[in-house]
Amino acid sequence: KMGEDTVVLGSIRDITERKKAEENLRGNQTVLFETQKIAKLQTWVIDFQERTIEVGPGYDQTSEWPEGKYSLEDLVKIIHPLDVDFVNIAWGQASSNNPLDIEFRALLNEELRWVHVMAYNSEFDDGKLRGFAQDVTKRKQAEELAYAQLSLARLVSTVTTDDEALPRCFDVVMEISGT
Repeated sequence: KMGEDTVVLGSIRDITERKKAEENLRGNQTVLFETQKIAKLQTWVIDFQERTIEVGPGYDQTSEWPEGKYSLEDLVKIIHPLDVDFVNIAWGQASSNNPLDIEFRALLNEELRWVHVMAYNSEFDDGKLRGFAQDVTKRKQAEELAYAQLSLARLVSTVTTDDEALPRCFDVVMEISGT
């Protein structure tokens, strides 16, 4: 109505710094995800109380497991049978505030893969183990080939002095290994 006073209350708050921080965080998350993708690393979180593993995005590139939450029994199913005891002992030690840095064989889509896993206990003291996995199959295959070549060289050098024998043997090893 005309002639009456009107009161308007309001507040103004400058959120420029907050918006900059949020934008910076999004940028850092993008860089981190791209770095993990390039390095073929994948993060995961194990909750020993719930007996679950939560696999982050990108893990399917490392181990062909899609992002999601799985039981620890599902995890054990992909570990090579000869490595299960070793991995269980390592997980147990890691759940007791010890670092985890292991390599083990995994059977993924009926293919033998080598996986390097590192983990640390959460600074949040929530009973969860956080870490990453990386497929190191190609490196392990190269190491095995180098070991086979070295063993062959030692063997050949003990049975012959023929300078041509060793290169011929290496050629055979390379042909057999498909490299």
